[in-house]
Amino acid sequence: MSCMPVVNRSILAEACATIVATYANECTQYEWNGATLKCAENERMKLARIILRAPTGTAREASLLDIGWITLINHMRMQLLRFRRRVYTMNDQLAALMRNINAEELLPWEKRCRRTMELLDLEEFQEAARLDTIEKKKWVAKIAEATRKLNLKESVLRMENETKKTTRLYRHLLEGLDSTWRPTFITVNQHNGCAIGAIHRLRAGFNYCNANAKLRHLTHNEACDTCGTLNRKSMYS
Repeated sequence: MSCMPVVNRSILAEACATIVATYANECTQYEWNGATLKCAENERMKLARIILRAPTGTAREASLLDIGWITLINHMRMQLLRFRRRVYTMNDQLAALMRNINAEELLPWEKRCRRTMELLDLEEFQEAARLDTIEKKKWVAKIAEATRKLNLKESVLRMENETKKTTRLYRHLLEGLDSTWRPTFITVNQHNGCAIGAIHRLRAGFNYCNANAKLRHLTHNEACDTCGTLNRKSMYS
């Protein structure tokens, strides 16, 4: 896997860590939460940091955005609505029966779908467009765009609340960008993992200055003997 370009590695890792982990979740009425979701997200983050050569000091949201992944919960939401679109576009009696029962009885799976559509600000799939191939593709694109838009908004909000200082540069770089944005430094340097790792660390808030403050004396620290010695020498020189 180390000889593959970074883009290909991210696709392979996404298939292993996300597609397999969330298999068939779109058919159920439940969303992951709590410890299960946290554990799965941690495993995805390990893969993302390996691919980007990012240390644990980088912001999680920045690593996921740079590698082009959305959060696991948003991925399940996208897959849920894609599956619902397939059910609603099937032209057979069983699919029609499923649609009618879900709409009339308002079953838990249908409630989950409607909550997700409301969260993503999506309208109901139109009856007239059920057999139109072009409209089907447009609806799939709308789902993906709305999901990535929500993911970007949630990621920025988490960075503002949890890693406000270290992600100041990264959040500034995201200003004015839409949900289709992809970082170019990965595609340009996809055969140079060291360059990707160095650029990502600087973008994602890995705090070199704070880690090396005592060695480089970028900030004065009263508890540091070296800082005190240098300051005293400078006073009498």
